[in-house]
Amino acid sequence: MKKTKPWSKMNTAELREATKMYDKPLPKDFFVEPSPQERARHDRVLAKVKAEFKRQRGRPRLGRGARSVLITIDPALLKSADAFAKKKKLSRSALFSLSVARAISA
Repeated sequence: MKKTKPWSKMNTAELREATKMYDKPLPKDFFVEPSPQERARHDRVLAKVKAEFKRQRGRPRLGRGARSVLITIDPALLKSADAFAKKKKLSRSALFSLSVARAISA
């Protein structure tokens, strides 16, 4: 088996020689029409991939969805809340959600 050098190391003439097989047009029978079963399978897979891609966009839903709220909080308390959330590896939103849920259940 002939060892060739990587394409990134070839000069123009070597690249032309190495890739000349790709210059020929493809034969007419290279591509064939899919059978109805193959077409149906392709369409099912494509629909599934599109649906999965569409589902992944945007923020993930939490529970039955999340709402944005504007609250007023003392800056010192916010700073200590952020430090606590960082220490516990939580987002600020998760910390406030847990805190409200715990206050309601108490």
